[in-house]
Amino acid sequence: MLSLRPDLRSYSRASYIRELYGNDDGAFEAMKLAADAGVFAQENRAWALFNLGKLFLNEGKLDTAAYIFNGILEERPDYAYAIAGKAQVKRAKGEYQEAVDLLAKAYQIAPEHLFVEQLADLYRSGGQTQSADGVAKIVLQAYEQHERDGWNVNREYAMFCANQGINLQEALQRAKKEFETRPDNIDVLETYAWTLLKAGRPREAVHLVEKAMRLNTKSFTLHYHAGVIYSAAGMQDEAQKYFAQAQTENPYMKIFCIDGGQQMKNSQGITANQ
Repeated sequence: MLSLRPDLRSYSRASYIRELYGNDDGAFEAMKLAADAGVFAQENRAWALFNLGKLFLNEGKLDTAAYIFNGILEERPDYAYAIAGKAQVKRAKGEYQEAVDLLAKAYQIAPEHLFVEQLADLYRSGGQTQSADGVAKIVLQAYEQHERDGWNVNREYAMFCANQGINLQEALQRAKKEFETRPDNIDVLETYAWTLLKAGRPREAVHLVEKAMRLNTKSFTLHYHAGVIYSAAGMQDEAQKYFAQAQTENPYMKIFCIDGGQQMKNSQGITANQ
């Protein structure tokens, strides 16, 4: 695609491939080219800029991410993904209520399940169990509607339920089904490994999370999950290695983990049920 006609679509795909292989500098470069190839204020340019902002957010570069999200909103004032991106910046900075308000606003503009997933995670991490449970019901209803519309949401359903600690048996069944369809996909591997951990089967999860990390992708969530899995499997040296890597990749890692990094803090003697 890049050889025949470099454009927003090819640059954005190049960025994703580079990100998968741990080439973050290359990913930034390609996504910037994707955004520059777009038309001012058009949705495809906004999407490319949003993904560029996410790259910075995932590295803990909050001010740069916020600058990009605000820039998108100057071009497209009601672009819901940029509003949700700002919410994640606020979450990392500890501005909890501002993050909640922004996610609620994003969902009002565009009823995407991603926004209510993030809101449920935010409530859960803040200890607001009742609010988290209420929002989780909305997320599950959204999944049901997506399936009626012909979408495959097995991976998303499984990861959300594993994070929230709900419907764990169905989550595991869906994760396994998706793994059987896409056994080499790193997101699917991470999801299946995480649901196995939540089901109290960490040793079965080890080889899956190892395979998910085979491309040296820089993902603080993947490496945090790996640390929890290794710890629950009694492999403490490996657990500490990946906890440290996750913290290096994003200094705000603990904030984005629903348990606030508690499983990392309690990694000595951790049990799968924790």
